[in-house]
Order: sequence, then C-alpha cells, then structure tokens
Amino acid sequence: MPSRAEKKEFGRYSIVGFVSTSIDYGLLNVLTHIVGLPLVVSNIISTSVSSLLSYILNRNVVFRDKAHDELKTLVLYFASVAIGIFVLQSAVLFVLGNGVLEGVYNSIGVKDNALNELLATNTAKVIAGFGTMVWNFLVQRRFVFESHDQSNN
Repeated sequence: MPSRAEKKEFGRYSIVGFVSTSIDYGLLNVLTHIVGLPLVVSNIISTSVSSLLSYILNRNVVFRDKAHDELKTLVLYFASVAIGIFVLQSAVLFVLGNGVLEGVYNSIGVKDNALNELLATNTAKVIAGFGTMVWNFLVQRRFVFESHDQSNN
C-alpha cells in the first residue's frame, strides 16, 4: 500500500506529466501535420523537448528531496528517457502510426484522409505514451531520483 507521501509524489508526477504531455502533443502535431516531418522524427523532437521540461520539473518539484549528484541524475534521467523515446515510443509509433490505425479508422467510417491520419497519429501517441509513462515513473522513482532514505524506495 503506497504511503501518503508516495501518493502525493505520484500526484505531483501526474501534473508534471500532463503539462509535459500537452507540450509533447502540441509539438508533435505541428511538426507532423503543419511542418510535414515524418511521424517518428516529429516524435523524437517533441518528446525530447517535453522531456527536458519534465526533467527540470521532476528534479525541482516532484522528487526534490531525492537525487544523486546533479550530473549523475541528469545522465540517468536522459538515458531512461532515451530508451522510452527511441525504443518504446518509436516502436509503437512505427507499427501503429504507419497504416495500422489508419486502417482501423477507415474501417469504422473515417473517410477523410487528413482526419484519419490525425486520429491515427494521436491514438498511436496515446498508446505509446501510456507505456512510457509507466516506464519513466518506475525507472525515475527507483534509479534516477533515488532516495537516500530506503523507506522511499
């Protein structure tokens, strides 16, 4: 059973995640649907920008009393985020965002190509996002912003 402190920590993590995710989705859609970059490239850029913001907020707001020295924390954070972006999210987006979900939306009656592509892109991103959210919280809580107080781990 999570302690009260752990529940508050997860609440702060969720708020930071919502803000970062909003920026991530906004950039993803601008880069993909307005600028015209490929989905996976847009995702790498948007997620990298939102991850930098997330690091700053997680380090200073969410896990503020838990950290290694700054350099080690930063390296561990970006290593864990890189796995989430380049492996988890990119794999999901590559598989689902390149035709699979467009076929699903087409089969349920979405015939407008632009709308179909927009829905497919964002649905794939939601699915990828849930996987990386779980990955990021668990890795960050346990390894990146590791508490020196073992009762918090």
